[in-house]
Amino acid sequence: MNWSSNKRIGLVLGGGVARGLLHVGVLEVLEGQGVPIDFVVGVSSGAMVGAAYCASGSHEQVRQVSELMRWDRIARPLRPSRASGFGVTFARLERWVEQTAGVTTFEQLKTPLIVVASDLMSGKPVVFQHGPLAPAVRASSSVPGMVEPLKLDGRLLVDGGITNNLPISIARQFGADVVIAVNCFPPPRAMPRSMFWQGVTAITWLLLQAGDDPHSADVLVEPDLDQVSLLRLASADLRHRGARAMIAQLPRLHNRLFS
Repeated sequence: MNWSSNKRIGLVLGGGVARGLLHVGVLEVLEGQGVPIDFVVGVSSGAMVGAAYCASGSHEQVRQVSELMRWDRIARPLRPSRASGFGVTFARLERWVEQTAGVTTFEQLKTPLIVVASDLMSGKPVVFQHGPLAPAVRASSSVPGMVEPLKLDGRLLVDGGITNNLPISIARQFGADVVIAVNCFPPPRAMPRSMFWQGVTAITWLLLQAGDDPHSADVLVEPDLDQVSLLRLASADLRHRGARAMIAQLPRLHNRLFS
């Protein structure tokens, strides 16, 4: 297909903990098709993948990074005296971002990136697009109650998904004519099999109702993720799910670009 268009494309990569690795498959298809991405908006794990992609401009580099991703490289337990919730800190995540991206600031990225975190005390989104990259990604990924918040400029910053897990409206604010949104928490398709998955289903609905309507995107990418773990870093399976879902939406993307 011909993708040359004068319309500006914004790619929104939603949060999803380990499920965020499906974004790699989406990027693989878009790059393989030659679809020009003007900028990326990332939340939580979407910010992590977005940072790696925007620094390199290559899905292949992002795939290599994702295959090496392990929890012990980005997280460590807090000392009991400091712990809250599960007592994990993402201080290592900042070093991981700098090492994998190979840059330290937003200005050094090859493709513009907007990272969305949340202010825990005001309940409002916090948007980063300039300055140090790693702290912004860390803040956007810090799930409250599980991960230590990032204290920055007098604020407690936590996961961007708390206020808007799929910030399509922010992509519009930054000038996107066509928004591709990748949702890691699609509505359930099957009855949850256990109390744990009932809880995941409840979280899914909370996230969907707290932020932008996923269907406000021009192109909505929603892989089949029923019973897919939030914590298991299974990069190959998630990458394939993301790729299949993006391929299915290519005709709609083409129509939106040239309608």
